[in-house]
Order: sequence, then structure tokens, then C-alpha cells
Amino acid sequence: MSPRFLLAVMIPFFAVAEAGAESFKYWAARGAREEREKDPKAAFSSYSNALSMWEEDDGSAGKAKVLCARSALREKEGDDAGALDDLSNCLALDKKNAKGHHRRGALRLKAGKTPEAIGDFYKAIALDIRFAQAYADRARAYEGQGEMGFAREDYRQACSLGVK
Repeated sequence: MSPRFLLAVMIPFFAVAEAGAESFKYWAARGAREEREKDPKAAFSSYSNALSMWEEDDGSAGKAKVLCARSALREKEGDDAGALDDLSNCLALDKKNAKGHHRRGALRLKAGKTPEAIGDFYKAIALDIRFAQAYADRARAYEGQGEMGFAREDYRQACSLGVK
């Protein structure tokens, strides 16, 4: 092969590889890989890069997934306010995410925002009628408000679904 032919083949390859490194999908995939490799700081950085690169044609589902993943990293680091913000942005894009509603409810309950937490637990249960932990957490929220009748019903339902 001639050197000129190799250049003609390799330059477009490197241009595509470099462009891919500056895309939402590249950074999102990298963040997921770093999370699997137990490197949360690098994963957080990659997810943040992905979000800064996001464009409409990348789709809202991917953005929601990255926001939820980054919120989990924030929560593990003790940044509950940041986690709550990311989860709220995730749920604005993915309204049918039962686990996201449950996680946001748990964060709101922890922050003392009990009525908002109960609302999130209701949404989680409406999306997944067998979401045992959402029943248990909603019961705990009701109990905190002194609404023992509702708490008892939710604890009963949570137990019937396997929560101890």
C-alpha cells in the first residue's frame, strides 16, 4: 500500500474518532463504564461532560438516563440537593420512571418535605403497583405526619409484597 493511500484511509478514521470523543453518547458511555469500574469521580465528570454536549437529536431518554445516573453519584457523595435537582430534571423528561419518583420521594422525605415525598411515592406506586419499598416509605412518611390509618394500610401492603 502506498503512503498516500494510507493517509487517505486513516485521516477520515481519526477525524471520526476525535468527533466521537466530543459527543453526548461517547461521554455517557464512558461515564457508565467508569461507574462499572468503581471510579465515581471520573463517572461524575463524564456524565457532566455528556450533559454539556447533549443536543436535541441525542434524544431526551438518553439525557434522562444520564441525569438519573449522575443524581445517584451525587447522593452517594452526600450532595442531596444536587441529587434532588438532577432527579427532578430526569423526571421532567421521563415521567414514567417509577424508581426515579421513589428515589426523589426518599430524598424529599429525608429533607423534611413530607407532602412532596408522599406525592412522589404515589407516582411510583401508580407506575408500578407492586413497588413494595414505595409503599413502605409512603407508610413511614404518613407515620411521621401522624396519619396512622394510612400508614398501617401502606405497611400492610408493603409486607404483603415482601418487605420485612
